[in-house]
Amino acid sequence: MEVIKPESLNIENKPPKKRRIFSFIIGIFFILLLYVGLLSGLLSRTVYIDNGSQQQVSFWGRLLNVFSITAPITTPDPNPMPEKDPLRENILILGIRGENNPEEGGLLTDTMLLVSVDKKSQKTAIISIPRDLYVDTSGVKGKINSAYETGYYKNKGLSLAKEIVSRVTGAYVDHAVLFNFAAFQEVVDTVGGIDITLDKPFVEPTQWGYEFSLPAGKNHLNGEQALYYVRSRYSTSDFDRARRQQEVVFAIKDKILSLNFLSNPSKIIALLGQLKGNVKTDYQVWEINDAVNLAKSLNAASMPKKYVIDTSNFLYETHTPQGEYILLPNGDNYDNIRQFIAHIFDSVQ
Repeated sequence: MEVIKPESLNIENKPPKKRRIFSFIIGIFFILLLYVGLLSGLLSRTVYIDNGSQQQVSFWGRLLNVFSITAPITTPDPNPMPEKDPLRENILILGIRGENNPEEGGLLTDTMLLVSVDKKSQKTAIISIPRDLYVDTSGVKGKINSAYETGYYKNKGLSLAKEIVSRVTGAYVDHAVLFNFAAFQEVVDTVGGIDITLDKPFVEPTQWGYEFSLPAGKNHLNGEQALYYVRSRYSTSDFDRARRQQEVVFAIKDKILSLNFLSNPSKIIALLGQLKGNVKTDYQVWEINDAVNLAKSLNAASMPKKYVIDTSNFLYETHTPQGEYILLPNGDNYDNIRQFIAHIFDSVQ
């Protein structure tokens, strides 16, 4: 008997009937799913873009969008990082209580000063930035005095503070110097104290647990007295305190220059040794000489102009939903502040 082999019958190998039915059902399911998705997309006239706003699109426009590949819609950064200005040197000065008590706010900046120098004219301006200014940029959403603290725990305290101040002011911050209260007292005492002149008596009756006061006229302050003077705020305001901080910073500068301190490398080295651990900066060793020369040049320049960003010019007071006092920029953007700082030397004589 002849054995008939299956391949000799020329019969196609077909999948079982149940498998064909299952594949057919799956195919129909995906076609229906695609149809429903397409139809719902066409009928929907609202497009949500990445910043949360909405845009109305016609049926035909929606149809074209379905069959086109477009780049995602992006919005420009409202607080862009400014470019470095070769004609200006911007130095950020930060003052904190100290890194040894972070749980008590020791890393929050008590002082934030932007010193801007026009390299060509040697004109100088110092701008006080209030610590209660609210910011929402570079990963910091809160008061600007928390910028260093936020960066500190990521090993970039100075760089983050510089970046945020750069974005807010529109002035690229070249360098930063941070000191704690111990360093501040040490500097004042090392130069033999400083002199300030008051138009009226200054009295702080409660902040230190006792009354601290200075009479009208010329006053000579040691390190401890100078620290009390720049930190006092209960009897006045944060804006008044910012003005006192500017006054003391330039009193220190004047005393250092009057002693030819910067012309004596041994004195500079000795002071830096005393301040070790209490001062931080991103100045590199090879840049120190440039910084010293810049400071020397200010002695022959016109009187530095002092400015305070406050509610009389660029800010308004408000509170967060949680009741925290904050300052916001007029117009709810920093454009006016940036414009002012960009042209700050136009009015400096």
